[in-house]
Amino acid sequence: MWFPKRTRTSRKAAAAAAAPSYSAEIIASNIDLLYEILLRLPAKSLIKFKSVSKHWLSLISDTKFCRRHSSRRRLISDPASGLFLNFSSRPEFEFVNLDKAHSSTDPSRGPFRSLAFDDDVSGIRIIQSCNGLLLCRPVLDYKSRINYVYNPTTKHYAKLPPSPTPRNIGESTRTNYTVLGVSLAFDPSKSPHYKVVCVSDSCGVFRPTFNVEIYSSETGCWTLSSSSIDKDMLPVRFDGGVFWNGSIHWLNNRDEYLLCFNVDEERLSSPIPLPPVPEGWVQGIGHRYFGESSGHLHFVCPIHKAGARSASYLDVFEMGVDYSGWFLKFRVDLLALSVAIPIIIQGKFVQRSNFDKYVFSVLCVVRGELDDGESYIVLKIRSRVIRYNFNTRTSSMLCYVESDRAPTPHLLNWPLLLHPEQFSDCFDGHVYQYIPSLCSV
Repeated sequence: MWFPKRTRTSRKAAAAAAAPSYSAEIIASNIDLLYEILLRLPAKSLIKFKSVSKHWLSLISDTKFCRRHSSRRRLISDPASGLFLNFSSRPEFEFVNLDKAHSSTDPSRGPFRSLAFDDDVSGIRIIQSCNGLLLCRPVLDYKSRINYVYNPTTKHYAKLPPSPTPRNIGESTRTNYTVLGVSLAFDPSKSPHYKVVCVSDSCGVFRPTFNVEIYSSETGCWTLSSSSIDKDMLPVRFDGGVFWNGSIHWLNNRDEYLLCFNVDEERLSSPIPLPPVPEGWVQGIGHRYFGESSGHLHFVCPIHKAGARSASYLDVFEMGVDYSGWFLKFRVDLLALSVAIPIIIQGKFVQRSNFDKYVFSVLCVVRGELDDGESYIVLKIRSRVIRYNFNTRTSSMLCYVESDRAPTPHLLNWPLLLHPEQFSDCFDGHVYQYIPSLCSV
């Protein structure tokens, strides 16, 4: 039998189906074109594409390609695509997927649930996240002398040599040292190499200042910095500072200022005051956050009108690129938020201040890739992780997480324990950003 229409349609369909396949073959055969296309894809996609062929595996794994890709992605300011939550009561990590395409309210599997390097049975804890890399340390390393740099996307890690180095500091090898903290500095848009800053003190030897050593992945060794830090700067938590604009920033929560250490210039700047409290307003101590996102440095704090029982806000400040000062970038109306999410209000609780009735923790501020319309704040409200869009003033639930234990009361009043990335009175733990990257360690 003859079916002319059906025959013509089949030929058109066959031609249309063959066209994409033919185009794909042309792209695959053109190495330069394929190279440029792959450079523009996110790291998570490239990890999957390694299994396409041996040729693609070789291309994507090439060191030069990884460096160019990391540099390019950082120039367009990739925001965090997930968060690692580490509760103080549990060694495992919860993972919160920030991807819009992820619709499940269950915690995502994430790159890992726990970490172990070099057959370390005690496990690994994260100290800091910085532009796709994680600074880590063994859980039972009480002297804080063993550190790793880990890429959770490629699953590669590097073990750093111990610090501090007696030879660098000029002390006897029998001198005891206390490592006060280590911080990671890494900007793939400027260099494929990273640095680690170690602040230490020599026990038994009186010194008015702390030692500062810097490790470079380019040289593979530690060097003593020409700068030092006055001990009068305490209390400051030197573990896991916030890297932004070429400098490590540490928070002094008691005296309300930041310490800023320029890593390349090895220069400690004058203390930077935190945002001032406007006249007639009161600033809360809890619910604070200090961190970086897509090239923006943020400080978040609650504020309410003195004498008013309803006017409560969560202010998001941003630091000027030239350190010209803080300016108010976003404001969240807590009363309006409580209408949309009633569980943010304490049930049976005797109010001592205007903030005591709110139960939440600020986990992260995420800036959009293109404009502020995509910027949002991530809050943990009881066992729910909420995403609140600053522009639309709408919220959506990302996932449920297991409730952490009640925080120890005496810890809440000790400002030294306020972690730069997250430590608040509702979440007894820390939060670390996950930014997919092909960066080498």
